[in-house]
Amino acid sequence: MDLNPLNLLKHSKGKLTADSKNVDAAHRELSFMFNPKSYKITRRNNFQQKTTAAATEGNDQAYKGAENATLDMELYLDDWEQFFVSEEDSVPHAIETLLIWVGPTESSVGKNLQNPEPPLLHLDWGKKRFSGYLTSVTVDVSLFRKDGSPARATANIAMTASKDWTPKQNPTSGAVQGRTTHTLGEGDSLQSIAYGEYRNPNLWRGIAAFNDIDDPLRVQPG
Repeated sequence: MDLNPLNLLKHSKGKLTADSKNVDAAHRELSFMFNPKSYKITRRNNFQQKTTAAATEGNDQAYKGAENATLDMELYLDDWEQFFVSEEDSVPHAIETLLIWVGPTESSVGKNLQNPEPPLLHLDWGKKRFSGYLTSVTVDVSLFRKDGSPARATANIAMTASKDWTPKQNPTSGAVQGRTTHTLGEGDSLQSIAYGEYRNPNLWRGIAAFNDIDDPLRVQPG
C-alpha cells in the first residue's frame, strides 16, 4: 500500500481573455498562475406552473425555455516566492483585472449612456471555450508584502454565458486532455518538480496547495 502518493497533473494553462475592442490593453488577458482544481457549470430549464385549487396530484407546467449557463470557479493567485514579478504577472494586477471586468467598459459608457455593459470574456482551458460575462468576483487575500500589496489570494468568480454560447460536450472532457502524472522519486523535491514542469522553482507552493500538501519536507518517494 502506497502511503505517500504524489500525483502532479500537468495541464495546458487556462486563461481569461476580454474582447480587445472593449478593454484597454493592460487588462485584456489573465493567464492562470495555477489551473483550478475544478469548476462547475450549471444550466436550468424554466417552467411556469399552472396552479389549480382543485388539483390533488400536482399541476401542469408550461416550458418557458432554458436559462443561460453559469460557471463557478476558484482561482489561486500566488507570487510570493517569485524573485522578480512583472506588473502584469503580479497578484495585485490579477485582482485589479478581475474587478475591472465586473464593471462596464469605458467604450460602452462613452458610446451609449443608456446601455453600458461589461466586457465579453472568453475562458479557454483545454479544447473548449466558455464565453460570457462576470457576474461576481470575491477575493480572499491571505498574504501581504511589507508595503501592504497582496502576494497570495484566492478569487472565486462566477460567469453567465453569453446568448450565443452553447455547451457541445461534457465540460470536464476538455480539461483532461494532455494530462500526465508525476510520481516523486529519490532526490526529487517540489522545487525541482516546479522547475521541470514550469521552469520556475519558486512555484512549488502552488503545487503543494494544489495537492493539499501541508509539509513538503516530509513527502516521501512513491
